[in-house]
Amino acid sequence: MSNEFVEYLKSMNNATSGNINALAESQVTNKFYESIRVERKLGKNISERIKEGKKEVYILTGHAGDGKTSILVQVLKDLGLLNKGEKLKVEDDIKAKVNLFYVKDMSELTLENQKKLLKKALKSPENNSSAILISNTGPLLNSFQEVFGFSEQVKDKIERNLLDQLDRNENKMIEVCDYKFYLINIARIDNIGFVKEIINKICSSDNWLNCLKCENLSKCPIYLNYKCINENISSVINFIESYYRWLYENDKRITIRQMLAQISFGITGNVKCEDIKKWDKRVFIDFQYNFANLFFGYKGINQLTNARQIKAVDYIQDMELDSIALRYDYEMFVKNNFLMLPNGIRKIIEGIWSEYSKRYLSVKNETSDSEIERDMRKAIRRFYLMYGMEDEKSINTKNKEIFGEIFVDYKELISKKQSTRSLRSLKKIIFESLYIKNIGIAPKNENKLYLTLTRYDGAFQSVLLLLGKVGYDDLEVVQQEKNTENEDVEQKYDIYLSINNAKEMFKLNLPILMHFKTIVDGAISTEVNPSLSHGLAELNSKLIKEFRFSDGENLRMIVNTVSGTIEVQAEFDDDKVYIY
Repeated sequence: MSNEFVEYLKSMNNATSGNINALAESQVTNKFYESIRVERKLGKNISERIKEGKKEVYILTGHAGDGKTSILVQVLKDLGLLNKGEKLKVEDDIKAKVNLFYVKDMSELTLENQKKLLKKALKSPENNSSAILISNTGPLLNSFQEVFGFSEQVKDKIERNLLDQLDRNENKMIEVCDYKFYLINIARIDNIGFVKEIINKICSSDNWLNCLKCENLSKCPIYLNYKCINENISSVINFIESYYRWLYENDKRITIRQMLAQISFGITGNVKCEDIKKWDKRVFIDFQYNFANLFFGYKGINQLTNARQIKAVDYIQDMELDSIALRYDYEMFVKNNFLMLPNGIRKIIEGIWSEYSKRYLSVKNETSDSEIERDMRKAIRRFYLMYGMEDEKSINTKNKEIFGEIFVDYKELISKKQSTRSLRSLKKIIFESLYIKNIGIAPKNENKLYLTLTRYDGAFQSVLLLLGKVGYDDLEVVQQEKNTENEDVEQKYDIYLSINNAKEMFKLNLPILMHFKTIVDGAISTEVNPSLSHGLAELNSKLIKEFRFSDGENLRMIVNTVSGTIEVQAEFDDDKVYIY
């Protein structure tokens, strides 16, 4: 007996063709859509304002798969304007207990229709109606310019205003050519909180009741994956959230559609219920098709080529997290001790490792050091990464191993109010790294940061031109609480380096903090990605602006000697040079 919910899950990824529910428009009419629909805070806020009788215009933009259509569906359902299984129209002007005009996706229409519907949406408040208009960013900008841009100068001004709001994404109305509206960039909304909600929804026992009646239950890897996730849900959610957070903070943001694709593929592997009927109760099905392997795009130790069509699978394979040596490697692969895994998972791994050991490790030949051994270790690490250790301290230790210590600290910095001591500890890392970058050596009880004209190729310089000095107390790390009215989190902070009593503020992100930490740890690299390079140049510019010496006639230098750093000053008088 097949489970229709499983078929629905399989239709939500693009690893194979014909998966119609990979698109939001198709999902809406599916009877299982409601069982996994996640309420977004933005959708709730819009529907509440409409219920309060406010006649306003909401323009939603962002990337394909960000959940724009889902938010429209949520609003319509909250307002009682969309029945279960009912399709969205291309556009609709609803006159009911509330008046609402909506456009499902303006990007799909001709330019003439885009212009007409944009004008109609913006004029909705004049007609005693609210409006929700959805569009990709490019067509939206073009439509505004075509409707209101009677000159190139006006077109440029409109584009600047819209792009500025799309970048800042502030929760306030903007005005363009006398029309006021909310412009919300979904791509700028942190969507990591979606992970916990969707996994909990998928793992609701109601969705899996039909599986209990199936004669193939005992050999079904899909149902086993549901059990593995459900029984280790805090560890699974933490790992997946951490992985997506890593991508988000490193400019590889995953859309909600892409999250759903990876998670649904991880559960089903697109295995057909009909195929399972033909299987014997194979010993290693629970290993080969386990969520821990499929989430990474593997069937056992073998890569699944089609899985890389899922963007998040492609990223995780490139990161090679399962190749990182872990603290438990010796216990697992030398002592054959898997106590760090929960009971059910341990049974799977002990079975496969025992069989592998009999076939390969017990035979003293070249095979024991082959690619099979490497691939088997990677697979077992995947089980540890996904399921190993559920208490917070152990999970943090695991995350430090695979994502780095700074990553774990950064997650705390952006989610919780930190103590003064924690912020000072981060400031110390930043100060030391900037000192090393400017001088070439670590500071020894220094409370001054020397700003120098230096090479950035890693070559050591004995003499450097000194441009300015920054006192240790002139720098502070501060948290600023964000407005999370539309964010799917309760609390979030931005982290800044306050310069010269906040005369300048520099936003700290994960790549920059990781770069600083690697410098302090002695791992200096001359390879810096363009985004990071731009950030470092911006910080240097702000420091120079505030602390550059004003006496331009004197030449100041830093000399690195065996006894330490010496600051010297040169004065030029006719043909003589005086050194102090």
